[in-house]
Amino acid sequence: CRRSRMNVLEKAEVGVDSRKLLVLLPMWISFVLGSTVGAYAEHLFGVYALFIPASTTLSIGLGYMFLRRFLDDMFTRIEQEGLRERLNDMQEAFQRAGTRLSEAESQGKSSTNLQEIDEEMGAMLEALDEMERGMDDFCRTPRREHEKTPIRGVSETI
Repeated sequence: CRRSRMNVLEKAEVGVDSRKLLVLLPMWISFVLGSTVGAYAEHLFGVYALFIPASTTLSIGLGYMFLRRFLDDMFTRIEQEGLRERLNDMQEAFQRAGTRLSEAESQGKSSTNLQEIDEEMGAMLEALDEMERGMDDFCRTPRREHEKTPIRGVSETI
């Protein structure tokens, strides 16, 4: 087994090119397949063969339009649950650390350091609570309000 003579940059370029290939290859295959099927369909149905891609596009568009809100709500709910679990885990870890600090303080260990650590942990817990309230407020507001955020340099008449 011979060692590769590519440097780090060349290896990174190969990785990028392989990712591009993963996108472009299915597109190329779909184009060739669609062109072939379209040619046979045109031979069989004539001009009416155009109804095949039109009806496919229509059905996918309608399905997306009707399922978009449902899927958005479902993914938002999943993200909220994951975030709440992580926040609860962090709060439990902070509470355990606070309990250990209290135990160490009751045993008489270096009170100045323990008090500083306790104050820092209190500030972190307050920040976590504030973040949780902010996320709850954000998740309660309708999605349309988030989408109406103005873009600098774009007219609102568009």
